Amino acid sequence: INPCDAQPGFPKRVYRHLIRNLKIPYQGQYYSFREIMTLMAKKGKENFFSNHHFLGKIFERIKNNKDTDQMWEWIEGQETTYTRIGTLYDHTTAANIYCNILSGLGMLVVKELGLEGILLMFDEAETSRTYKYSYEWSRAKNFFDALSMVANDEPELLDEEVVKGPNFRYGKNTGLIYSGHLPIPYLYDIPSFLKVAFAFTPDYQLYCSHEYNIYDIQLEALPPKELKYLFYKFFEMYEKVYQLTIPKLFRRQLFDLVENNCSCSTRRFIKAMVECLDFHRFYPSKTPNFLLSYESVNS
Repeated sequence: INPCDAQPGFPKRVYRHLIRNLKIPYQGQYYSFREIMTLMAKKGKENFFSNHHFLGKIFERIKNNKDTDQMWEWIEGQETTYTRIGTLYDHTTAANIYCNILSGLGMLVVKELGLEGILLMFDEAETSRTYKYSYEWSRAKNFFDALSMVANDEPELLDEEVVKGPNFRYGKNTGLIYSGHLPIPYLYDIPSFLKVAFAFTPDYQLYCSHEYNIYDIQLEALPPKELKYLFYKFFEMYEKVYQLTIPKLFRRQLFDLVENNCSCSTRRFIKAMVECLDFHRFYPSKTPNFLLSYESVNS
């Protein structure tokens, strides 16, 4: 999640990154989105997804050698004026469009390639709380909710009634927001063969409006013994990479400095460990305690 380029309040921008980073393993190698779509379209004898609002039309164009760069840029969520198949809106209310496409892709790779499905992994999802207007955060929560419900194969997403509210259209049963221009279902079919994982920092709690199967895994700080092993193992690799030989006494001093100040957080411990070694590489004559000294702050 990137608050500058992939804000979850704007689902199309997140979808663009997902498609750009999609890697699909098949017969011993990895394929990009374009490569695997072309492979499946050429390989399949018939269009199993002719009823999908977007993917069916994409398949037909590939089969008939009518796919163009503009078409690919369009289905990948890039900025384009291509509208021959339809419009992929960059509205905050368009989450249903991109969930529908992603759930269709999940089924594609299972039916056509025999894979298990698609896993979407969102790193630094806590940055979704960085927004310009408050409604962007409510749209981000809607998108997260929708992805979780699609992954959980909620049947009401297939054919729920979409009603018109004062500001947007929403699902009568789920309360999820639908695009007013294209209120297609969030879910293409069941099962969706789609799973999602969100990584948040410990001080962030995921907001969930609905009850569904969510596994919350809390990562705790590594115990002192493991932190010490990590430090010295990293130390050995650091010396090899930078062609250094650091005295054993200095190693212990560096470790004590990092352990005494950062052992409460594995993330902070690793950052401090790297910064201390970088400091020694650039200032080999300085002692580790110099890092915490008044002289260091003012130099």
